[in-house]
Amino acid sequence: MMCTACGAKLAYVRRNVWPLRDAIAELSRSDSTLIADDTHVYLRDLHDHVVQVIESVENFRDVLTSLQDLYMSASRSAPTK
Repeated sequence: MMCTACGAKLAYVRRNVWPLRDAIAELSRSDSTLIADDTHVYLRDLHDHVVQVIESVENFRDVLTSLQDLYMSASRSAPTK
């Protein structure tokens, strides 16, 4: 079923993007002299984008779950031929 493949792809993206959120947050909060002030601005912006990606993946997962539920409901109530 196509929904299963989509769910697997969403899970893959979520598993790989979620750790980036924490790593980028740590870097943006770092007081290291190795990170320039301009880079801190970039890291905060990057963190915002990663959070948006995570939220989008969660929304897509919710939509996919709803579509799967709708499909299952429709297939149970469809008249058999």
